[in-house]
Amino acid sequence: MTEREYEVGQEVAVPWGLDVIEGTVVGSYGSGPGRRILVDVSPAGDTSEAETLAFPVHVLESAEVSKLEKEPGSWLSAYRYEAELGEALQRVLSRFGGEWSSDRSIRQGPDSGYDFAFFIKGRLIVVEAKHYSRPNVPVRTEMAAQLARHISQLRNARNAKIVGLLITSGVVPAQLESNIEQFRREGSPMWATHWRPEDGDAPLVEVVSRALSNPA
Repeated sequence: MTEREYEVGQEVAVPWGLDVIEGTVVGSYGSGPGRRILVDVSPAGDTSEAETLAFPVHVLESAEVSKLEKEPGSWLSAYRYEAELGEALQRVLSRFGGEWSSDRSIRQGPDSGYDFAFFIKGRLIVVEAKHYSRPNVPVRTEMAAQLARHISQLRNARNAKIVGLLITSGVVPAQLESNIEQFRREGSPMWATHWRPEDGDAPLVEVVSRALSNPA
């Protein structure tokens, strides 16, 4: 969505806490990077209590992308997903003799950091969990570059063998798999897998085994 597409009366997605809700464009001011879009927002759906807020264009663009991935209240589902993933990873760790990392300095990824980190056989494995409330949502391909960047940062900071895992309830598209393979060839070991709680531990055991088979 480009700047000139924002018109008065247009419905747009806006960030609201951990959710994404809809608002109505009522105006704008400024130009270039400083442009702001004025949006009437009414979380409860009562237009008599609408609040007019100013948003940078890039914030509205990000909210529009998130809208395709989220439903109102989806943060709660994401919280539950991560909680169940954490329990499953605990069981997997017991198979490989791994241990959790309590070092908060490694939490340097997006959204305040990686969701999980643990040590197994001389490797620090960092996990990014990506939950989607809607079915069959493909993970964005830029996630591979994002993960590679943080692997490099951690490796430089800790002088350790770092492996990245992307675990998602969404679809891992072929292009993302291709990007991940390319980053592995370039020295950033990472893997991605689809996992939902009903899948059991097998997908997690498999992806951790693949991570451990790489010399990193």
